[in-house]
Amino acid sequence: MKGKKLGIVIFALGILFLCAGVIYFVFFNNLQVPKNIAEKFEYDYVSGASKNYVVVSNDEKYGYAKVDGKVVIPISYEMPTNEAFYSYLMEKDGLFTYTKDDQFGVIDSNNKVVLEAKYAKVMIIDNDTFLVQNLDNTFCLVNKKGEETSKKYQSMYAVDKNKTIFVVSENFKQGLIDNTGKVLVPVEYSGGCHTEYGSGNIVILHFIGDNNKMALYAYDTKLVTVEDEKLLGYNSFKNDTVYYIAKKDENNNTIVSYNVKTNEKKEDVSDKEVAEDFYLVYDEATGKEGLVGKDGTKLTEAIYDVKYSSYKPGTKYVIVGIDAKIGAVDATGKEILPLKYDRVILTDDNFFVA
Repeated sequence: MKGKKLGIVIFALGILFLCAGVIYFVFFNNLQVPKNIAEKFEYDYVSGASKNYVVVSNDEKYGYAKVDGKVVIPISYEMPTNEAFYSYLMEKDGLFTYTKDDQFGVIDSNNKVVLEAKYAKVMIIDNDTFLVQNLDNTFCLVNKKGEETSKKYQSMYAVDKNKTIFVVSENFKQGLIDNTGKVLVPVEYSGGCHTEYGSGNIVILHFIGDNNKMALYAYDTKLVTVEDEKLLGYNSFKNDTVYYIAKKDENNNTIVSYNVKTNEKKEDVSDKEVAEDFYLVYDEATGKEGLVGKDGTKLTEAIYDVKYSSYKPGTKYVIVGIDAKIGAVDATGKEILPLKYDRVILTDDNFFVA
């Protein structure tokens, strides 16, 4: 009997480790460095640079190698004094970031300089476009010649997988540009930028501004600007229709639909049409957001910082943050992930990566 129980325990543990291995593979395989590469090729340090390349170092110098260990960029560059700089060393399309005197530039696979090392950080967008952080802590896009192809902003970050669209900010307002520097959403929205996921691969960014103005940009459609003196907050976007919350009278709110193709506007839209259990409402008095149910019931106070709030239509959770600490609440407003993380991502399977 004891032997049988022991066998069951061993079997269960085997299944557990197998599942753990599958989860690790799914989440980390694209960034995984072969475990034995440092030992096999006697490198002091190895870190991921892309799916096919790694950063390798010996004797306080670094270069790049393929994942099979073959060096492609000689191990001749001085290691940055700040070890955190390693996280900004990358490869894309045969180009590599490098450092000189703790400043970043770009070289090609022949170890020739493509972009002079004179920036605080560099991200390779394509073979002639780079997102740089200047030494004065401003951000812009530049080409191989070092010419600025966008104006300088206080911050800039890519929001799509292919890094073709960037949220930018200046004077505490936000907007959107593409990888040529073209302005897609004017930098005039003070309520922050939210990312929503619509049907298919469409990603919708919405910006809340002053005077009840809201801009939405759907990657596969067009820019939409909604202005409504009764507008309270954004709800969702689907089937070419924007759904938002507006004030109906002194005591009640209503859901409004606005079709971006036909410009048709409807009030008192049924909750079933919106098909969401909750929505975020922006409180102009506090500049914060709170969670409200379909029927208008207040689920949480307006205590969450706008720039951290996000949710995917069809999921049961909302990512929220207060004072740069991020967590999550469910459709009832109950905290299910403590607000203590620097970053939280909700996967399509309702798993959190924090």
